Amino acid sequence: SIVYNYLNLPNTFSITYVDPFGLGQATNAQLGYLYRADGTKLRKTHTIYGRRGFSGSTRITDYLDGFQYDYNEGGGLCLTCRSETAFEEQAYKNINDGLVIGGSPEWKLDFVPTSEGFYSFTENRYIYQYRDHLGNARVSFAKNSEGVLEVTDTNNYYPFGLNHIQGMISSSRLGGYYSYKYNGKELQETGMYDYGARMYMPDIGRWGVIDPLAETSRRWSPYNYAFNNPIRFIDPDGRQALDPGDRFKTLRSAATDFGKQYNGLSINYNVEVRTTFYKVTDTNGETYYSYTVPQTGTAGTSGEIDPNDVAKAAKGAEIVGDGHTHSGDTDVIKMDGKDYSSANEFSNRDIASYKNTLYDSNGKKEENAYGKPITGYVATPDGGLREYTPGVSNNSNSTKTDAAGVAVKNYDLPVTKDLPSDPASGSLRLNSISPTNMPNVPPKGFDPKQPKRY
Repeated sequence: SIVYNYLNLPNTFSITYVDPFGLGQATNAQLGYLYRADGTKLRKTHTIYGRRGFSGSTRITDYLDGFQYDYNEGGGLCLTCRSETAFEEQAYKNINDGLVIGGSPEWKLDFVPTSEGFYSFTENRYIYQYRDHLGNARVSFAKNSEGVLEVTDTNNYYPFGLNHIQGMISSSRLGGYYSYKYNGKELQETGMYDYGARMYMPDIGRWGVIDPLAETSRRWSPYNYAFNNPIRFIDPDGRQALDPGDRFKTLRSAATDFGKQYNGLSINYNVEVRTTFYKVTDTNGETYYSYTVPQTGTAGTSGEIDPNDVAKAAKGAEIVGDGHTHSGDTDVIKMDGKDYSSANEFSNRDIASYKNTLYDSNGKKEENAYGKPITGYVATPDGGLREYTPGVSNNSNSTKTDAAGVAVKNYDLPVTKDLPSDPASGSLRLNSISPTNMPNVPPKGFDPKQPKRY
């Protein structure tokens, strides 16, 4: 049985193991959790109550900003307790395999994550991990006492995260850093993975509770995992599935992906689309950039953004940029036989917004949506991406002129030219990439039944 708290997170699991030998000696166990007010897990207590021939045991794990501490009390092996193998005895070694029984119980600093894996204080060595494109821990390895590399753990997964059966001699382990497996998440004694906002059940490919952001994915069941496509998508914290490509090493690469995903829709349906870029340092010390699910506006008007979307997307995220599209190139004109369009450059209001120097018609200063200067990107119908960073971007004129003979600002030169482009851009078009492909995740407020141009 499971008891939940007000955040829909499990407080306690109560487990009864039926005696497989038919002697009527059932074993009871309890798994308890302690959380911070925002749902961050602080402590896990796994208690197995004693019965004849077994004294019982208590194992406590504390989570402190990446540092993990363990406390063990009691001893003996419970052969009928399936939580010791996360209910996958065919796939994992017993969690107490190699545990030294006896001695005074004490708290021990177990490990801390690093950018390459973990540092194990109990083993006094660095543990390196090979992870695949979904963040799954596949192979863990380290140097032994003789300085020779040895494999400490291997994992092979079915698409939705269940481990392959390893045979009689399992090469997959549990406990400490070994428990961080599928998507890099911690496997619990219940067989569920803890993603933060929810517990995930890999044996059925479903979450245990409803999606706290269910309104952002109304076409999907609130219990689905990764849009039912775990080969491609991940869910960083149990609230919103993302393409793994949404974790980028640089802000510009995140902006480029936004343009590749949404510029075609913007051109084809002649609407502007807007997003917020953010930076996150995860619990493994890895820094990445990503962006929120965009908001749909109209032709010539970007959708209103909500900075709170960033807080919903990832804990501890820092807003670092704004991005939008310029819809279709419906106003191309000829000047001296040359094509011209103002859609393929920043507007003056764009620049003022990024610099946080907006003024209304009465000359009163207005704050942008972020209350600070911000790097801005615009995906344009010619298939280019423009970038402006206040105080950094070159504001001077380039050597290039437009059809009217006006010098083009350096920041209006594209930093990439491989976004979907509008055939109506004519000679201004930078590539021949079709604007008809739809993004993986539709923007908020988008109506697919509205008229499209191509």
